[in-house]
Amino acid sequence: MHISIDQILLAPNEILRTYAAELGISLNPNQLKVNAIINPKALERYQQLWMPSSRMVHYSQSVNLINIAKSNSIWLHNIENMEDKTEMKYGYEPLQKFINSNKAIKLWNFFDNKCNGLSEKIKYHINGHGHSLLNNTYIFCICEFDPQVPVGTVEMWKEYARLKEGDGVSVKINPIPMRQISDAVGANSYPVIYEDKDALFTLLEDTSERILDNNKLFLELSEEEIFSFMWSVVEQFVYGSKDPFFKNEKEWRVVYNPIVRGENQIMKAVDENSGKDKPKNFALPLQDVPGLTGLTIKDFLSEVLIPDGKNAMEIKSNLEQTNQDLQLGLSDSSIKIIDLPISY
Repeated sequence: MHISIDQILLAPNEILRTYAAELGISLNPNQLKVNAIINPKALERYQQLWMPSSRMVHYSQSVNLINIAKSNSIWLHNIENMEDKTEMKYGYEPLQKFINSNKAIKLWNFFDNKCNGLSEKIKYHINGHGHSLLNNTYIFCICEFDPQVPVGTVEMWKEYARLKEGDGVSVKINPIPMRQISDAVGANSYPVIYEDKDALFTLLEDTSERILDNNKLFLELSEEEIFSFMWSVVEQFVYGSKDPFFKNEKEWRVVYNPIVRGENQIMKAVDENSGKDKPKNFALPLQDVPGLTGLTIKDFLSEVLIPDGKNAMEIKSNLEQTNQDLQLGLSDSSIKIIDLPISY
């Protein structure tokens, strides 16, 4: 069953319950409707991820993949260590511009009529957590697998697998763990929306209008629920907005922010002695934890592709040995050397 964004808003609750059950997601009918209102582009990407045939890809170096397997965890890296340290500012700028503009006045008035002072609470948290959102966020990047380009795109291999270093691999991932990541581990996943900054501002205008057009639904929500939904819009724009030049990446980000979401006993800080007052990375364990299912290394890994080159056989041998030693469950045919139609 597939239900479009417009159909979600009109569908009876029983249909939406069936739809959620078929996809194995925990959103109730009201949550589906609210997400269709406040963040339809992100919800469309989630719908694609919920399909049984969907797959994700992580481009990396073989040594990093072996480290993932040995540590039974994926590492989320501090955005300050990314090549483009300004990425998080891309969506934050139009967000701040909108909340302080006349375009938002009707929305704030509506929220304040429902819950006195709610608009100031939302704006206070956006402004108050701005520094943390932009500087204390940790991410792990993955991409949607495109069956029409089964070996991946030139840009992704060159940018993320560092082919010139001769150690690049792409890892095909079962997306079920990605869509199960939740507050149980303090991390969430966000699809990247590729729009220019003017278009992002327009998306916020459209969101405001949809909320006002569907005000009855929001009047039934508590102050806490409204704040939570609006904060999800903030996080989507900050964590999941990027220039349309990069749209072929179809990127998703697993995100953790210990300041905004609070310290978590499951997420483990690593490389703490980096000379700064915060860790360079956080490790997200690939194991079953309360509130999650399927977040294990065996469910996480599906296939590994190694580009043909001078180190290909050595990389394949090392990965096969790791697979055997750690009993990862990958078949021999799941670790393969491929020809890439690019020079590197």
